[in-house]
Amino acid sequence: MNMFKITCIIILLFGARPYHAQKPEDIYMSNGEAKENSKDFAGAIIEYSKAIDINPGKAEYFNARGISKSEIGDYSGSIEDYNMSILLSPNDGDYYNNRGLSQNELENYTEAITDFTKAIELKATDADYFYGRGVAKYKLENYMAAIEDFTKAITLNPKSGDNYNFRAIAKHELKDFSGEMLDYKMAIKLNPTVGDFFYNRGNLKYDLKNYIGAKDDYTQAITLNPNDDEYYYERGLAESKLEMNYTAILDFTKAIEINPSEPIYYNSRGISKDDAEDYSGAIDDYSKATTLQPTNGDYFYNRGVSKYELYDYSSALTDLIRAIELNSKDADYFYQRGLIKSNLKDDKGALIDYSAAIDLNPVDGNFYYERGITKKLLFDVTGACEDLNKAKQLGNKDANYEIRNLCY
Repeated sequence: MNMFKITCIIILLFGARPYHAQKPEDIYMSNGEAKENSKDFAGAIIEYSKAIDINPGKAEYFNARGISKSEIGDYSGSIEDYNMSILLSPNDGDYYNNRGLSQNELENYTEAITDFTKAIELKATDADYFYGRGVAKYKLENYMAAIEDFTKAITLNPKSGDNYNFRAIAKHELKDFSGEMLDYKMAIKLNPTVGDFFYNRGNLKYDLKNYIGAKDDYTQAITLNPNDDEYYYERGLAESKLEMNYTAILDFTKAIEINPSEPIYYNSRGISKDDAEDYSGAIDDYSKATTLQPTNGDYFYNRGVSKYELYDYSSALTDLIRAIELNSKDADYFYQRGLIKSNLKDDKGALIDYSAAIDLNPVDGNFYYERGITKKLLFDVTGACEDLNKAKQLGNKDANYEIRNLCY
């Protein structure tokens, strides 16, 4: 499943800074700003704090320190500073906006909406305020309202690709794929050097099964930012759909080099290796995935399937038992375990698993076919013929031969 990247530009707004160089507090503020510009946010906080100690009545001092706290991820601390800014200067929309941005980061979306709304009441001409509120509404799954805010942001600032990008993401949730595509096109036109815009459009094309187009967009995203593991991963998925297994393996490998702690990358590379009949290599990848995420049944299931292909039935059975322990609602798990038990000559155990698979998914003809064959081996001819006929109805082509030889 593809994830859309939100290029959520946090535009923290300063407001006025009326400095007078002769005052010590102004020197500290200047020092703080210099450190902030050099990305030394911890140092900036120290300098701003010194200015606040000298003059705690300046709203802009608290705002500046709040921005630096946001930059180092101290959103709760930044909110405390923005609270002071608002207390000292309650009619400055920038302070409400900045507090709203920190609320968004803390997933306090209702509180964020309140802050952005207040900022808009104070200054309804700032596109960033509407953008921030749109993000909060999107996170609360109020997609129509989010689109309205992004549209207003576009009206106020029609040259920002971010506004179009996020509106496109919201439209995706409403399945307005044509509108989404147009917004990505506009975002890319306005900001053709932003990799996320191509990446997001690639995800849409992937969802629409346009795998060639998706691959092209992921390639452009990689050209713009060759250090993003998700770009390589998603291109690998598109290549897998195009049966380009070897190039997919290369992309999954690159994603792993950039981010070796993501289990799904190993799992996906394992699937491509399976498709290339490199079952031993696939098992290695699935094993790494299970180590990184031992609670995911799919990884044990996939490893078990690869072991089955190598006729290592006993070890495959162990993996399928673990997969079912982790997720007892997947019909394929029981079906595969049934196949393994059949090869281990445990026909009664296989029968139980095929029946469990059918209970979970009663429209798969393969399940009925294998249960029918198992019933045949257990001398239940009537039951076997019932299952084989059901398999035939559901499209299993092997059932005809068995029916002709067993049921007439």
